[in-house]
Amino acid sequence: STEEEREREVFINSLKFKTLSIENILGSSFADHFSDALLDNKFLQTVILDDNKIGDAIGKLGKGVKMNTTLHALHLAKNEVADLGLQDFAAGLEGNKGLSYLKLEANEISDIGALELGKSFERNKTISHLSLTGYNSLILQIE
Repeated sequence: STEEEREREVFINSLKFKTLSIENILGSSFADHFSDALLDNKFLQTVILDDNKIGDAIGKLGKGVKMNTTLHALHLAKNEVADLGLQDFAAGLEGNKGLSYLKLEANEISDIGALELGKSFERNKTISHLSLTGYNSLILQIE
């Protein structure tokens, strides 16, 4: 609708910060708007979206992350992220050329999701720090 398009445009144009921290107030529907914002944003360097119940909608963020070159750090801890949404997000990471720090602590990621992330790092050489500690159900030990 026209109202939704206007809200999206206002949101995207308002993101002219280097650091954005929004914790514990968003939900999965936010992922679409934020993904679109990342496509065009040339300002954000650090985004902290911890504890927002993004869940499988993290996959939608993959589209924005793929095309964004200014974002260096992305915090997505405590967001109920599981393997299903992580697959699309990991595909977006493959094409990203700027992200160096990714925090996915205390989610619901298993070995399957961790392997998907690992595949994306075969093409993405910019990520130097990945944090999966916390409540993720990982069994693998990566050396």
